[in-house]
Amino acid sequence: MSTRPLRSASVTSAGRRFACAAAAFLALAPFQAWSRRFPRWLLTTPLWIACALFLVRGFGNPIQSALIIGGGLPFEPLAGPDARAWSQWLLVDAAAYAPWFILGGLAFGATALFARRRADEAG
Repeated sequence: MSTRPLRSASVTSAGRRFACAAAAFLALAPFQAWSRRFPRWLLTTPLWIACALFLVRGFGNPIQSALIIGGGLPFEPLAGPDARAWSQWLLVDAAAYAPWFILGGLAFGATALFARRRADEAG
């Protein structure tokens, strides 16, 4: 019995936990007093990158799902026996998860703007 898939899932789960912790730290850092010691670009650049990634995922996924369901993009599982399940999952993913990514992108963008204004006020 191979443990490779189990190990891969464990690494993926650890990666997600690290990414969530890093995002939480990054989102809260501009509101801490110690963050004023760092150059502005060191805080705002990762915030703008997170903003862009979240917005691309949030807006791009429903577009991709619509193209796949409409037949504009080839997607082999839709031709198989699980086509209905895949189609439903694409709709649920686009409707239920994409808005949260858009909200996250807007929140990271607002935090980046706050960090920039705070640095400008500090001099």
